[in-house]
Amino acid sequence: MGLIEIEKIKSYLDYNPTTGVFCWIRASGRRMAKSVGVQAGSIDTYGYLQIRLFRQQMLAHRLAWYYMMGIWPEHEIDHKDGNTINNKWENLRASNRPQQMQNARRRHDNKSGFKGVYEDRRLERPWCANISANGRRIALGRYYTPEEAGEAYAKAALLYHGEFACLHR
Repeated sequence: MGLIEIEKIKSYLDYNPTTGVFCWIRASGRRMAKSVGVQAGSIDTYGYLQIRLFRQQMLAHRLAWYYMMGIWPEHEIDHKDGNTINNKWENLRASNRPQQMQNARRRHDNKSGFKGVYEDRRLERPWCANISANGRRIALGRYYTPEEAGEAYAKAALLYHGEFACLHR
């Protein structure tokens, strides 16, 4: 199945760039007759909003890009705030895989409370900070507290990742 033409999508769905919400403006099947005016989509297993139209499942953030720009995104679309269901136009930006990873939240198993920081109790200064940039892992030093290591990571993230630096999640 190919890409659905944007005009056809716009005849069934309305996208509000301020709220990031898609609503049905026309029913696309018998079961959907009551859904005109209702918010479209459901949350998938990865936490993204998806919309089914003409037997095609589309991620809402990619659909929003297509709706606003008129072209299907070549690469990835990043949620600036990390909230996968916040599809406000101001929250979306084109990105590549490394930029997506730079904007990712800290790992769920992180015990330091800071992205890029881990503890190695064998060392005199047990808190280590690392960052990945340009395909390389860069050691940022060892520190006495996780806060010091977190600060080192934050400075490096702004330097290496710029607008994609994720510091607080």
